[in-house]
Amino acid sequence: DDRYLDTSFSDVSNFLREQEKYAQAIEYAKPAFLLAPETGIQSFWIATDYAISLTELERHRESADVRRAVFVESLTFGAELSGQAFQFQYSWYDYLSRIVYSLQKERMSRAISLIDEGQFAAAWHEIEIGRKLQPQDIEMVVQCFPRLVEGGKPELANQLFETYEREMLQQLTAWSRDATALNNLAWMYAKCERQLDKALELAQQAVQLAPASAIFLDTLAEVQFRRGDQEAAIASMRGCIKLDPRDSHYRENLARFQSEP
Repeated sequence: DDRYLDTSFSDVSNFLREQEKYAQAIEYAKPAFLLAPETGIQSFWIATDYAISLTELERHRESADVRRAVFVESLTFGAELSGQAFQFQYSWYDYLSRIVYSLQKERMSRAISLIDEGQFAAAWHEIEIGRKLQPQDIEMVVQCFPRLVEGGKPELANQLFETYEREMLQQLTAWSRDATALNNLAWMYAKCERQLDKALELAQQAVQLAPASAIFLDTLAEVQFRRGDQEAAIASMRGCIKLDPRDSHYRENLARFQSEP
């Protein structure tokens, strides 16, 4: 009965994605996406699952196209995604947050693809739209900064970095104890190899404010590692594993830190 095929495919896809088996996951995510009701709420979640796996496999343009397809279909009269059926399940804030988050990820994936293709003007257009959607989502910098540098566009990379840095510093000026903002700015500095001393200070503050957060401790470990303090990085990463022993990401990082001479 094809009424249940999209659900079963989606369930298998989600399971495989959680196991980080992304290539296998998309074998089920794609038919789930194609079989899902075109204008239904379920299509949004299935598309999100599909797009995440595509992104993990560096298939960024496909990921962007999948996310965009859902929003194009949502313009259809009576579509659940843009109507009360979707809003009914969430508060207005959650509803808009989920929509904006997905739109920003679509723009980011498209920007990455365009940078990789050498289309820098078009990529910058996508970056600007994504920044307006979520001006403090530093993942745009983390993903695009090194690609712009490698593509021979350091001036664009610096402009991107400075724009987001300014936004994050304004946030911390207004809310100095915002642990998430402290962590995110430290992560951006670490991934871009900028201001590592300042990154250490920010990461330490975030961990002090939220000592039970493995995510924040992971950032501190990354900063310590990039500053050359291997012993401290290993100790911090072991703390991440203790806080969240089921997340393989922390074990992989520990192995990466330990493998360095």
